[in-house]
Amino acid sequence: MTSPKWKDGDTGEVVSLDEEGFVDANIKLGAFPGHQKLCQFSISSMVRNGVQILQVEDKTMIINNTSFKIYYSPQMCVSKQHSDEEYVPVPDSTVFSISPAGEHNVAKSNTVPLWDLISDTSNCIAETLPLQKYILLSLCHNATADSAECWSLPTIIRQEFPRQSVAVPLGDCGGNDLCTKAVVLTYQEHLGVTYLTLTEDPSPRVIIRNRCTVALLLKENIKETPKFDVYCRKIPAECSVHHEMYHQVSSFPDCKTKDCLPGVFLKVLSCDDTTTEWSDLIDINNQGTQ
Repeated sequence: MTSPKWKDGDTGEVVSLDEEGFVDANIKLGAFPGHQKLCQFSISSMVRNGVQILQVEDKTMIINNTSFKIYYSPQMCVSKQHSDEEYVPVPDSTVFSISPAGEHNVAKSNTVPLWDLISDTSNCIAETLPLQKYILLSLCHNATADSAECWSLPTIIRQEFPRQSVAVPLGDCGGNDLCTKAVVLTYQEHLGVTYLTLTEDPSPRVIIRNRCTVALLLKENIKETPKFDVYCRKIPAECSVHHEMYHQVSSFPDCKTKDCLPGVFLKVLSCDDTTTEWSDLIDINNQGTQ
């Protein structure tokens, strides 16, 4: 930041102290790739009654408007676009939590103090590619970074995707075959600060019921190049999970209930190292048995 009497810096954004505006500041922590974290701040400048006010705050806020405690793990990584396998959590990711809404449904808010920089050491050009922000959600009280069954699939954090329905694992189904809770994550920006709001989804898009005694993996048939990482959905044996198709996320708010959805593939998740193949394409727009 600078005043009219200071020389502008050679790099970085500049906001003059005699005008109103805001800039972002990024601070990277750690020296070893794969173990680095990024702190993001929003610095705003305003004048009130002749007094110059500089306000420094976290770039991202998360708001819990649900009735349950939610755990979250913020991450930044290079986009892989599409994967034929399920997401594998990073063991040493940082986990935060946010309390449920209080009395009279007063939402609780918390900051996203840092993002884990997830690097792919096998990709030598990873540092030259843009990083994408993702957040993982969990309702498991014993959620740890490396417990895959406790975490949702990564949810993209980007302005062009203002609403997403996230299937958040419950951990214990409690006699109910649904082992996830559908939570809507909305994205908003105001004066340089990003607000992520979590609300219970009153009308989930898709529920997948697995009546088989083996776990299954579901892959969407995405024909175009996806705009963010799309992972396969694991469906535990004799359980049901919520799901939202990539088409529904990427086309919001233009998507319609009667839109034709792309087909999906299924395969059995083997307990050993046996390789299983994907099924034929399944048309989920037609009712009946296939």
